[in-house]
Amino acid sequence: MAYSSGETWIPASVHAVAWRRKLWDRARPARAAEATGIFLDDWAVSVSLYPDDAELPSLRLLVDADERPRALRSVLPDRPDFWSAPLGDLRHKPQQRYVGKLMPPGGPAVVLKIYGERYYQDARTAASAFAAAESLGLNPLLGQSDAHRTLAFAWIQGQTLSETIADQGIAGASPVDAASAAGAALAELHRQVPNGLPRRTREKAVAELRALAVDLGAFCPHLGRWAAGLAGRLVTHLAGAPVLTCAIHGDFDASQVVLRNGAARIIDLDHAALGDPAHDLGRFGAHLTTAALHGDLTDDTADMVTATLVDAYERSSAYRVADRIDLHTAIGIFHRLHEPFRSHVPDWPERTEAMLARVQAILDRPKQRLAYPVS
Repeated sequence: MAYSSGETWIPASVHAVAWRRKLWDRARPARAAEATGIFLDDWAVSVSLYPDDAELPSLRLLVDADERPRALRSVLPDRPDFWSAPLGDLRHKPQQRYVGKLMPPGGPAVVLKIYGERYYQDARTAASAFAAAESLGLNPLLGQSDAHRTLAFAWIQGQTLSETIADQGIAGASPVDAASAAGAALAELHRQVPNGLPRRTREKAVAELRALAVDLGAFCPHLGRWAAGLAGRLVTHLAGAPVLTCAIHGDFDASQVVLRNGAARIIDLDHAALGDPAHDLGRFGAHLTTAALHGDLTDDTADMVTATLVDAYERSSAYRVADRIDLHTAIGIFHRLHEPFRSHVPDWPERTEAMLARVQAILDRPKQRLAYPVS
């Protein structure tokens, strides 16, 4: 988006946050002092231009070349060679997380992550929970700052599994070999016994599904009833699921696997938890299924890569998950329903409807494929 200042057009990233009226009236005077804020009083909405983010106050410091050295002294006190390094933006989820890449001349790169208050503690715990990080090939934690809610990780060089699938292995391993390596790596992750991870409870999973249905009804009202009905069916199936718990990635998909020299390394454990191993496999399948629905790859490729990864996983794991993946894939697709809207794609209503249709198709399959039959 471009922001106009007089006759100058400046590229900018903006995000808006709606407030409850009582909170708005109480906090509005303090926010009025923010020079870059835009405030829509009638709607109780505040609009911020990047790098301003009320939940990530350190973002402005770290993206400012003059202020960055002072902030990085707190994050990486023993690495002055990084303090003045250029910072490239990788991803910014307003109010939640910023990811950037520090690139010192001639030195190894570092990933910087800044978190909102609700997300920092779990991410910090997960970053140091896996004692066998070296055997897993996880990117090590290099530094942290509680004051800035910032973690620094070593950059892992290589090609993601997403990129490998997209280019059909032209620039690296074949998608089949890559998926097989990723399945074995995920099985290794699930074998770990980490310390202090939060538990992904059944109650939390149910609450998430219901909240997602409500949210969809708000931004796409004509699909709200359908979404609520499907959420109810997913909840019913999930209620009959056996309780199976191990260390899981929590947000596993093809973009979270980096491949190099035939080895697969899993990255981004911010959502690591104790939960059902089928959750990770379902998330992976949902990612590729959704990509196929949106025309980013073929159904055959999505099915082939998912099946290969699951087969490699089961050959390396004590957990049998193949008969439970359908349900968790449907749940994973449901969790992605907001993405077309959030990404501002022109045909987002049609894409959202196609995703709902796929969830329903999975739920309408023979009950034994869902593993948790409903009487």
